[in-house]
Amino acid sequence: MNGIFLRWTQIFVTVLTLGSGEWGRAQPAPAAPAAPVAKDPAEILVRGRGVEIRREEVESLYETFEGRKTEEQRVLTAGEKEFRLAVLLERMIFQKCALARATDQDRRKAEQAYDKFIEEFRVKMGTPAAFKREIARQGMHEAFFQKMKRQEALVLEVVNREVRSKVNVSEAEIRKYYDDHSVTYERPDSYRVAHLLISTRDLVTGQDLTDSQKEERRRNAVALLERARKGENFAALVRQHSEDPATRSTGGEMSLSRGQAVVEFDAAALALKPGQISDLVTTQFGYHIIKSIERKPAGRVPLPEVSKGIRETLELQEVGRRLPDWTLAVRKELGIEYTPAAPKRPWVPEVPAKQLK
Repeated sequence: MNGIFLRWTQIFVTVLTLGSGEWGRAQPAPAAPAAPVAKDPAEILVRGRGVEIRREEVESLYETFEGRKTEEQRVLTAGEKEFRLAVLLERMIFQKCALARATDQDRRKAEQAYDKFIEEFRVKMGTPAAFKREIARQGMHEAFFQKMKRQEALVLEVVNREVRSKVNVSEAEIRKYYDDHSVTYERPDSYRVAHLLISTRDLVTGQDLTDSQKEERRRNAVALLERARKGENFAALVRQHSEDPATRSTGGEMSLSRGQAVVEFDAAALALKPGQISDLVTTQFGYHIIKSIERKPAGRVPLPEVSKGIRETLELQEVGRRLPDWTLAVRKELGIEYTPAAPKRPWVPEVPAKQLK
């Protein structure tokens, strides 16, 4: 979706600054819990052209996202709940404003983005059962989760088209950000290697092997080292003999920075030149054969390697600055109005009556 995925939470927090920008400080202080007041779940809180939000919708969203997160050992006061309902109501208004501006092309692109997200999410979870458990952990059932993600994808497409597409970040701005955040782009010594491990631990129990078993493993590792140095395909040797399940399928390849591996491995890998194969390296895990692929000395990451990420960061910042005005314009276009039943918005300052004359 045009670079990095504009996250819903980033957009929503920005929208809530439409008033004085002080809404977060205006949350009512804890007080004695008030007796619950029965309210009509069907009463309308917000209306506009093609827009209608009822209390039951907001209460449902509250139960899903806020009620699930409330682990405090106390009952929320009426004021605290009112504040949270007001925040969720703003979220719904913003979403409906964006959806009202959606085009057919936005919908097609959003559906493609949604399909990609769901596929990646399923792969990440590993199994269908894990996929369902994660959704349940977030307090949702699968149908609601899918509906929410589809809507989020469409909102983001609209924001990208109507706001982000109009943002132009210059090369000078990227260079300035890079220079101003130089510490961020400092990197330690790093290296990319392939390694073959002959473990000195029982692969099932994780317990250390006996001295005689370790010696037999060492002789096996020495024989493999000789084969590697004679020119046998290193990746093939790894796939056939390595006992590191995390890297065996990739031919033993991994990228690390100084300090990420145990000291013995780190020192041996950093001492190698690209293409060079180490002596046998003994660590607490066993016997390693390391082949250097690439070595990067400590220093500042070159600008070309990070310019894309910087551009996206600056675009998001500018979107955040422009989004409140865009949202206000759409709200006016749709004639969004709060009814007297809507929860009080404490971040909107009260205007004395004399100022209204």
